[in-house]
Amino acid sequence: MCALLIGAQACREVPTAGLPENVEVRLLNPAAWPGSDLIIVSSALTGATALPEVMLDTFRLAVARVGDSTVTARLPDSSGTFAIHVRLQGGDRYGSVRIVGFVRHTDAIPLTGWPLSAWPGSPIMMVATESSLVKLDLRSGMATSHWNIPHWGGCSVSPGPSFRQGGVVAQGRSRTAPNSCERALTWLGAVPVDSAPFVAGNRLWAELSPDTWLFAAHHDMWIYRSGQLVASETME
Repeated sequence: MCALLIGAQACREVPTAGLPENVEVRLLNPAAWPGSDLIIVSSALTGATALPEVMLDTFRLAVARVGDSTVTARLPDSSGTFAIHVRLQGGDRYGSVRIVGFVRHTDAIPLTGWPLSAWPGSPIMMVATESSLVKLDLRSGMATSHWNIPHWGGCSVSPGPSFRQGGVVAQGRSRTAPNSCERALTWLGAVPVDSAPFVAGNRLWAELSPDTWLFAAHHDMWIYRSGQLVASETME
């Protein structure tokens, strides 16, 4: 078995009577993330009807065929260095794989933009759908309405941050012209406390300080103070 590790390669072949020593079993992906698929390739898989048995320490991994000579094995939500054992056509190959990165994943509803933490280190995020802002609990993936704050993806794709503790900037659809936008507002709880200097929308509004706003659209951003443009930048 040949396992490609982060920054290094470790290979160890174990000859057995069932699988000739010169038949290689390779692990292709050099980085292994929790919940991702290991890609295992061997000529011994070609034409074989039975899938190999893949063990990660004491975990039996779910295996699926993706090609004539290729299968995948789904990794668990864990992290660390693990022994891997592939049993194929009565033969065994051994090696190791290092799983790094997130220790688990959680399914959630479709979202847009960028998550905004409710407070530093909080697992509760303010996030956007196409038509509303929701509070998302990263621990469970559960989303709940965020005080019915107006938001429309045609105006801004994401909630924006505010210098005010607990503040969030949101921009909704115009109540009089459905294809237009209202001004972006800063909300504290269910109460709007300030508004952007003018109506514009595309990506993100952020409130930097009293009467100072950042507006971002695609590769450009502008900073306004007291309604006047004070800085702009084009980003690649």
